[in-house]
Amino acid sequence: MLTRKQICLLGYCGALAPFLYLVAVIVGGFLWSGYSHYSETVSTLTSSGAPNQIILTPLFGVYNLLVVLLAVGLYFGLKGTKSKSYLGSIFLGIGGVSGLVLFWFPQDYPQGPPTTFMGTMHVAIAGVIAFASLIAILVYGLTLRKVPDWRRFARFSLVWFPVALVLGAFGAISITMSYAGLAERLSIGSILVWIEIVSLYLVKHPSQS
Repeated sequence: MLTRKQICLLGYCGALAPFLYLVAVIVGGFLWSGYSHYSETVSTLTSSGAPNQIILTPLFGVYNLLVVLLAVGLYFGLKGTKSKSYLGSIFLGIGGVSGLVLFWFPQDYPQGPPTTFMGTMHVAIAGVIAFASLIAILVYGLTLRKVPDWRRFARFSLVWFPVALVLGAFGAISITMSYAGLAERLSIGSILVWIEIVSLYLVKHPSQS
């Protein structure tokens, strides 16, 4: 059992995660001359042929670790409720752990349909991350509606879920388009916004016991 202070700390870890992700993307684009945020995916920054893979992979790895810590914090912070919100924590944790595994399977370079086993696994694991993240949003929205301190967040999650779903689908079908980078960033951005908000809620309401 974690204390309120420890749960609050895990909430701050979650709140830091989106900013770290943004820093990694911005730094990666800055270091790679000619890289286009508009047309190239984030995974290209850590692909098998990326010039700064050794720098960026740890940054994205820490991001995913922070997401896992947030999932732990949400699990214990909401443990005192009668809801089944622990399912949301599980899916959020799966997304974070899958993100850590993802970097063992870098995207093929140059960007495009996967041509190797590693590249194919990258696409598959990225799909798991997207699916788990979306399900986490939906589960929290459905299970926290009767938890007093979290009702507003539940309503937000239920409204945000279709937005994230549409943007996720847009990113997936745009992978071969000239604007693939922009489409993917909109999809990822919708998840990052939700992570930031749920983290701040956890900081404000670290325990329901």
